[in-house]
Amino acid sequence: GHFHCLDAISGKVLWQVNLTDDYGANTPVWGIAASPLVDDEHVYLQVGGEPNACVVAFDRNTGKEKWRSLEGMASYSAPQFIEQSGQRLLLAWTGDWLAALDPANGIPAWKQEFKRAKMVINVADAVFDTGSNRVFLSSFYDGSYLYQLDPGKLESELLWERRGRSEVRTDALHSIISTSLI
Repeated sequence: GHFHCLDAISGKVLWQVNLTDDYGANTPVWGIAASPLVDDEHVYLQVGGEPNACVVAFDRNTGKEKWRSLEGMASYSAPQFIEQSGQRLLLAWTGDWLAALDPANGIPAWKQEFKRAKMVINVADAVFDTGSNRVFLSSFYDGSYLYQLDPGKLESELLWERRGRSEVRTDALHSIISTSLI
């Protein structure tokens, strides 16, 4: 739960945040391990804190919180930028949600509940296919999902899912670690 920003040349700590103390992060089994995403203003990170601090945007220069969004558990999947309906969005696949957030303020443009079968084990990143405006997810216990994003408005729809009924369904398409390719 220790989040640090280091000077790339000297290694000096520029700022740090204790996610467990400051956000009450419910640390997953393998730690808070989703890669952060950085742009000109923010560092976006899955924290899994409370209240409503599953995804947090920090000022990239100071480490101060800019916004927090979504309730629930963090996953290991890295957030990413996508474009939908002419808008730049932050796509986050958490332990409880697939959501597209406004990167300026964290307000969800849309969100789909992710009902996990067991523990959070969303390790692979969500795959956004720009040609079809679809998002593919794959998780070890939970199988695979394909969502269609509406190119004209900020909406999403589950097209299909292959979810196992038992602990590990052998005929379901699933990945534990590797991010899929489309």
